[in-house]
Amino acid sequence: MKSLSNNDLFFIESSNNFPEVVFKPNGELSISGRLINDHVTDFFSPLFHWVDVFDGEYINLVVRLEYLNTTGTFHILELARRIESNKRVKIINITWHFEEDDEEHLDLGQLIEQGLKRTTFNYFCEV
Repeated sequence: MKSLSNNDLFFIESSNNFPEVVFKPNGELSISGRLINDHVTDFFSPLFHWVDVFDGEYINLVVRLEYLNTTGTFHILELARRIESNKRVKIINITWHFEEDDEEHLDLGQLIEQGLKRTTFNYFCEV
């Protein structure tokens, strides 16, 4: 897993077990690919830090994961909660992508949405 971090961008290249992550300083965030490793704490630690210190008023997180295990679901929820805990962020949007025939993935998004208070959740069905 290669990572690059600077004032302009936080980027993690995707691998077989971990998704691509792009966090831009304008609040546009994306997580896409596969999250199948049960040992994700080290992977999520810099993401948590990034949202904890983010100094903007707006975050738009796009989650486009083709596979997400239970441990990954917990960490995505924790990431969203940390965004909500950052009082500098006034507007929070999450767009949750799921495939048309994958109701379990849609259910995971709805479960995460229930654990949040300040976030607008949008669902995008990919056909």
